[in-house]
Amino acid sequence: MKTPFDFTNQMGDMVTNADVTNKIHVANFMFTSCGSICPKMTHHMKTVSEAFQEDSEVILLSYSVMPWVDNVQVLHDYVENKEIINKNWHFLTGDKSEIYDLA
Repeated sequence: MKTPFDFTNQMGDMVTNADVTNKIHVANFMFTSCGSICPKMTHHMKTVSEAFQEDSEVILLSYSVMPWVDNVQVLHDYVENKEIINKNWHFLTGDKSEIYDLA
């Protein structure tokens, strides 16, 4: 049985396990102020994003491991700064313990 979840994305919309049911989803864990591995991971995720941008069956989820810093506005600004345009790529924030349990 899948564990239910609900997090808020960079647009202020809720993303739940129902959004990924029966879809291919690629996930990573990051935070916007990371200066080491996170930018590299975002770059690689962007490559995947561009390859599947028109495929609604593929969803990308980037969970912030610093949700107390990475609120909706911070995530929105991060996405704009990185020029990410894939509507199927969600940068998520929410309850720290839920994100950490998921990780």
